Order: sequence, then C-alpha cells, then structure tokens
Amino acid sequence: MIELSSSVMWINIGFILISLIIFLIFYIKGLMSSLYDFIAFGIIVVSISPLSAWFSQNIPLISSGQMSEGLFGVIASRFANQAIWGVIIYAILSLLFLLIKKPILKHFPLKLDRKLDKALSFLISGVLVFLIGTIMSAALLSPVFANGETIVDNTILVVFKSSGQQVIDNVSEQLEDISLVTKLMSGEALSIDDQSKIIDLLVSFDIPEVHATTLSKFALELEVTNEELSALLAYAQEQGFTIEDLRKLLTELGLSQEIIDDLLDVTP
Repeated sequence: MIELSSSVMWINIGFILISLIIFLIFYIKGLMSSLYDFIAFGIIVVSISPLSAWFSQNIPLISSGQMSEGLFGVIASRFANQAIWGVIIYAILSLLFLLIKKPILKHFPLKLDRKLDKALSFLISGVLVFLIGTIMSAALLSPVFANGETIVDNTILVVFKSSGQQVIDNVSEQLEDISLVTKLMSGEALSIDDQSKIIDLLVSFDIPEVHATTLSKFALELEVTNEELSALLAYAQEQGFTIEDLRKLLTELGLSQEIIDDLLDVTP
C-alpha cells in the first residue's frame, strides 16, 4: 500500500512537470515535426497487430513443438510469434519513419503562420499528455496497488480515471487469454466455465466456431460425436493438413488407432 499524503503530492508534481516538458518540446519542434511524429506513431500502433499476425502465421520464428507437444502448443506459439514480430515490426517502422522524416518535412508544401503553428503543436502535445495520464491512471488502478484508486481520486489523475479503467479492462481480457493458454499447456484441470473462453480464443485465430466448439470439448474431455470429429477433420484437410498431420493430432487427442483409422477412412 502506498502512503497517501506523500504520494498525492509527488504524483501531482511529477505529472505537472512531465506535462510542461512535453508541451515545451512540442512547442519548440513546431507543428509539422510534432504532427509527423504523432501520425507516425499512430500508423505504427495500428499496423503492428495485423502485420504481426500475418508474419507470425506465415513466417513463424518459434514452432509449436518448442512450446508444447500437445494440441494447444500451436496457440502458445502463435502468442509468442506475434509478440516477437510485434517488437521487430515496431523497431523497423520506427527506424523507417525516422529516416524519411527530414526529406518529407523538407518538401511538405504546407506553411503556416508561426503563431498558428505553435498553437497547433501545443494542442497535439495535449493528446500525448492525455495518453500519459491514462497510462499512469491505469497503472494505479491495477491490482498491484491496494489503494491505487484512492490515490487516483485524490490527484490530477482523476481526470483520466475513466480512460485508465478502460485500459485495465482491455488488458484483463488479454491476461485471461494468456492464463488459459498456460492452463492448456500445463495440463491443469479446466472447468466448464473455460469452454466459452477456449472457443473465443480459437475463433480469434480464424477457426470456425463449430470446429472451435469441437476442440473445446476435447480440452475439457467432453463427449464428441463422430459427425463433429469428421467435420473437424474435413476442415483440417481443407486447411492443408496431411493425413499424417491428422493422425498425429488424433493421437494427441487420445483416440485409439482403430478409431483413428476408421475416422480417416471416412474423411473426404
């Protein structure tokens, strides 16, 4: 627990100083340089998710076998690959935007009045201050700090409490996914409440819900009909899995060789 009186003072002073420094830097840099940096950062943030997902699927740096030999090792490897590619893409795009910044600004045709230029750059810096305030508020609202919410309510950060809570909610959803993958990899017992989470996680990897439901039944050791399994195998073949891949998959799921042979015989 953080001491309330001293923390309130230092958080207020710290946030005000950070804000003043940011406003000063953006004011000195001017509108075009500040706007370029802001837009570049936005493009990078928006691009990371789809690009890292594509690269992790098409150029995996970590195989599922390195994470787990079980069925859901592929999920864990997807998480790891996407995280690694996210860092790589961020570094590459940041360097790229830095290299082309000077040529672009040099030939940019927009010329503004000096006062308007400074005023708009000051406004843009306010957006960055808002983001920093949101992050600080979210950090204090997290379970790490027992009295974090009280501190937020008694400091300047109360202005950012709503946006900070939204960040916490989004992060919590991601942590639930990570926790679920950990349970699947470790073989920890799953509850029936985990089934919907497994389905949502698999659907997020573009697996149709009907087949995600079948896979979730295997994870929870629930009964799976031959029709459900045959449909799953047919879908797997459509995705490029070979007979040997399917045989290995079914073996990992705990099916006997006799049942596997029968299923593969009826699979289109």
